[in-house]
Amino acid sequence: MNKDDTIQLSKVQDAKIQKAPKEVQSEEQKQQNYEQFKRFIDQSGISDSFQVVFAEIIDRKIKEDDAYKYAADRLREIGKGLSIEQTRAKQEIQKKEATKKKQ
Repeated sequence: MNKDDTIQLSKVQDAKIQKAPKEVQSEEQKQQNYEQFKRFIDQSGISDSFQVVFAEIIDRKIKEDDAYKYAADRLREIGKGLSIEQTRAKQEIQKKEATKKKQ
């Protein structure tokens, strides 16, 4: 092995070492993103909503061609209902906080 080969090999090894932390970081970042997404799914109730809608599709024997439209419409309906409930809950919390401040 001559001097040029040694230098070239050293450069390749240095490049691999520099890339390794990025790969580890991206794996850690992927895991963090996964955990964050999982918490979002659990907190938002999306999973439960899908289960309800799919059960309705099966129970009502909705045709395969109509299942997507039905699911989309029902999920929108459920989302609007949840939004209304969240708004009501926020208003109740604000009323309670205002009452506490007056006392």
